[in-house]
Amino acid sequence: MNRSKARLDYFSGFPVLLNLDAPEMLKKAKLDGRTCDVYLDRRGRKIEVSGLTRDYHLYVLGSRTASHFSHEPVEWSTDTLLAKGKLVFRTAPKETLVPFTLVLDGSSPYKIPSNIRPHDIISIEAVPPMPEAMLLGLKFVHSDGSFFTYFLTPDLLHFIRFDTPTELTDFKVEYVGIACGKNGSSNVFKRATAHEKVVEISGAFQRIYGNRDLFIFAYNPAFALITEMHGGVVLTTDAVLKSIISGGENSLFEAIEASLIAAFQPYYNTEFKSFPANRPNWLRGGFGDLDGIVLGVDKISVTLATDSSFNVEGSWSFGRFRSDARSPHRLHHIEISVSKSTDA
Repeated sequence: MNRSKARLDYFSGFPVLLNLDAPEMLKKAKLDGRTCDVYLDRRGRKIEVSGLTRDYHLYVLGSRTASHFSHEPVEWSTDTLLAKGKLVFRTAPKETLVPFTLVLDGSSPYKIPSNIRPHDIISIEAVPPMPEAMLLGLKFVHSDGSFFTYFLTPDLLHFIRFDTPTELTDFKVEYVGIACGKNGSSNVFKRATAHEKVVEISGAFQRIYGNRDLFIFAYNPAFALITEMHGGVVLTTDAVLKSIISGGENSLFEAIEASLIAAFQPYYNTEFKSFPANRPNWLRGGFGDLDGIVLGVDKISVTLATDSSFNVEGSWSFGRFRSDARSPHRLHHIEISVSKSTDA
């Protein structure tokens, strides 16, 4: 009797890109899927959150060479609502200038902050957050004389496009983690607030490099089980999977975490680098496990994106993911065989 073949399919979706202080700033955010949330943080700063959900359970810590805005003027077009400028990447022995386009015409999948009124902007200039600091912000001046300053990270990175990806604009995958807690009760914002890996990696960067920035890419992956049997295909949705897997959401998100770690081999991960040879408990074949008699999973398939080319409203990319084990791509497609024949 031929056993049915099943593939556990994951699609990461498009990430929310966060700076390291974002989890602290988002502590008071109501992550319930509302379209907008505005509040004051503990320092009295106005925080505007839009388009977030509560279910960011996968995160990637990625790094690239630190950058800031050039002193050269930013060219603003009131017709196209696009600004042209240059970012200075802190490479050695000489700094490198990379042209960028700041897109305020609505083609970014992210909502433009309410303080910025693109049709009323008359000029944009790079400004330091404090005297003698690097140019990490842009000041947007409106026709009525009002102006607002937004920082490069994380705010303006959601609207900056590099038309020609280079090695400098790639993100090196340093760590892959999950944050779901029991029955999905946690999320990446809680997990990353005091995450020991963020502290460890940031400290290492200061000691070793001094010119690398660390970012949090937060995802809410979709997943489904695709089973081939009796000449047809059966699709099992995420809601059903959560109820029949013995470990629930924890096991399901651990499967994508393990697959990504095995593929990228991030330096700061220690578990799952030889996955699936080192099988966790949920992959040992009991009732309700991922390769048990209920599901019969042979393969895990993961598509990880820093790219939004699947968006019908237009493509968008923060940069490409890479690691020492994988070349840079905007979309990484990974397949891991978890059939029992791989057991050593």
